[in-house]
Amino acid sequence: MTIFDRLLFKRLFKNFIYIFFSLLFFFTVFDMTMMKSLPNRSMLLHYGSTYSLQAEFLISIAFALALIRTLLEANSNFELASLQIAGTPLLKITRMIFVFAGLLTCLNILNFQYWYPKAAKVLQKNCAKSPRIVRVILPDNASLFFNGTLSNQEVLKDLFLIKSEEEIWHIQSLEKSPPYLAKGIDCFINKNDKIEYASSLESSYIDLSEAEMIPNSDLYINFSLKKLSKLLDKPTTIPLDIHKIQIQLYNKWLMITLPLLLCFLILPLTTKYYKVMPSLRIYGISLFVFILSYFIIRVSIILAQSELLPPFAIVAFPLSLLLVSLNICGERKLFSLSIFSRSS
Repeated sequence: MTIFDRLLFKRLFKNFIYIFFSLLFFFTVFDMTMMKSLPNRSMLLHYGSTYSLQAEFLISIAFALALIRTLLEANSNFELASLQIAGTPLLKITRMIFVFAGLLTCLNILNFQYWYPKAAKVLQKNCAKSPRIVRVILPDNASLFFNGTLSNQEVLKDLFLIKSEEEIWHIQSLEKSPPYLAKGIDCFINKNDKIEYASSLESSYIDLSEAEMIPNSDLYINFSLKKLSKLLDKPTTIPLDIHKIQIQLYNKWLMITLPLLLCFLILPLTTKYYKVMPSLRIYGISLFVFILSYFIIRVSIILAQSELLPPFAIVAFPLSLLLVSLNICGERKLFSLSIFSRSS
């Protein structure tokens, strides 16, 4: 590690910490003005969970602003130009930026794997309204549906258990406590998109000890990366759930690697055009591209959930931008000409 590597990493770290906590402050103030009421003892837990759910967005935008500021400072002091005169490639000069982005990527992985699912459960418990329909995923990946307004009762009534695409159970009552006894079971079979009665059972046991409740409409959004991967590999997972799991996996891994993608998007802009473009315009263009990309990703997720696009479409647009940026970064002569255009 050279002296410039340590200097660049130190500048980037300081700028990131300053911008990140500034964003947290404005986010907290805005949320407190919009929030009706919340007990003081729940403040820390509420905002800790909220920050975890929004961590990938806050980290990415803070990193983007910190990266632009760091590179513009290095350009204004002719540090990048002097190293490029010596024949050092731009990507080698800025390698500590990719190291810092890699650390943020690891932080996003930890968040999505451990903190994000717990934060989602905490915020769901604070919801005042009970969902109308609740879905519970059993350990064998079967899905249990029941009326959410009756979820506080000890005995649930009028439930549907979808064991697979071919087998569906209608349960009259189910105890929420061990041994989880289900009574009045009617079994139906799906043959050629037609539901036919098969048999009946007086009682059966349904294990709810490791069941995962999904009270929101965005299925699997609060699952960890490891759990989504396991569900995707299970042979009992129905095709509709596979489609939804793939959407969440593409979305989460794209958000995880967003700091690395931002390096390739911002480096050409701040090193190639800083001589001919004001700093304010560079900030504006970078933020516009970031917000536009984030909006397109959100729209792609909605279209993929509606089955209008395949799940891979979520990462198609960011990958196309990455290929364009890599093409620009590969033109070393063009970088050199742009840096010394004013002096010549």
